[in-house]
This record gives sequence, C-alpha cells and structure tokens, in this order.
Amino acid sequence: VTVLGRVARAFENLAHGIGEEDANGRIVFAQKITQTDIAGMAGVARENANRAIHELIRDGIVTRVRGYYAIEKPKELSGLSEI
Repeated sequence: VTVLGRVARAFENLAHGIGEEDANGRIVFAQKITQTDIAGMAGVARENANRAIHELIRDGIVTRVRGYYAIEKPKELSGLSEI
C-alpha cells in the first residue's frame, strides 16, 4: 500500500468516526485534525503524510479550511485507499 493509499484510508476511517455528511455530499470533520494525527493513523512519517495530504488537496479530493478537513469526493478517496 502506498503512502497516499494509507493517508486516504486514514481519512476514510476518520470520516466513519467523526465525519458528518452535508447537503452537498461532502464529509466534514467537526474536530480539528493535524497532519501528525493523520500520519499516526496512517503509520507514516509526518513529512510523507504532508506530501500525500497536499496531493489530495491539489486533486480536489480533500479541502482544509481553518484547520478543519472536508472530503469533497468520498468515492475518489475510497478508490485511493485501496492502492
């Protein structure tokens, strides 16, 4: 499993735990999550998690506003978590 796949899976696990789906189908996290949290869940170094998170943001799959992450494209994220 790639670092990107591990980070995507960590986001998916968070979505099931603390995510709330809004009217647009986005999954929003009501709690602030740090890159260190994601790295720990994914079992990767924070620097590697940072690169993977930025890739997800660049591709529009995940967004981050004021420290809160949202999954914009849950189906695409799910596909990545299997890589």
